[in-house]
Amino acid sequence: ISKGSLPWLAGQKMDGSFAVPASDYRIIIEVRDSDECFDLSDATFTIAAPPSVVALMTPNGGETLEKGMPFDISWSCAGSGGYVSLTLFRDNQPLGTIAENLPAASLRYTWQVGSPLLNRLPYPPGSNYSIQIQWYPQPVAGTTSLGKDPAKAAAVGTPKTDDRSDGMFVIGIGRAKKSDPGMKDSRD
Repeated sequence: ISKGSLPWLAGQKMDGSFAVPASDYRIIIEVRDSDECFDLSDATFTIAAPPSVVALMTPNGGETLEKGMPFDISWSCAGSGGYVSLTLFRDNQPLGTIAENLPAASLRYTWQVGSPLLNRLPYPPGSNYSIQIQWYPQPVAGTTSLGKDPAKAAAVGTPKTDDRSDGMFVIGIGRAKKSDPGMKDSRD
């Protein structure tokens, strides 16, 4: 009896295509031209879809975001689609979810800076803010639970990949508009 091995790119078939992700696969090894010399996997195994890889592009540190102004949170995503959630952090502590169940392929979300988080909490102007993006293969069930307590996000569904701002950014007070009652333009 001889032993041997063969390197295999998981899921790749002889024609170069890949098997559909499933949990009931087995491998059979057989000697050609012999109906009696073969072996089958003792148990089934799973071929899983590769997770998407997400990277937060903006804000990525050093920006000043003004309350009341729209800001495009953007990311890159390579892989099999899925959904993302965006969580606001301050001093490396999660404050709440900005948005969730966004199609990962959309690559951006326009955030109205200063609008309440999904847990309805406000956040003051200041520094040391960052955003975390988390990728999920399916929409997260019970979405409001993520917004109510971002620390319990893992209990709802474990993200496949995540990324956070490389540096901290500032949320500013916002700019007064001349048309606002009671506001004076310094040029008047």
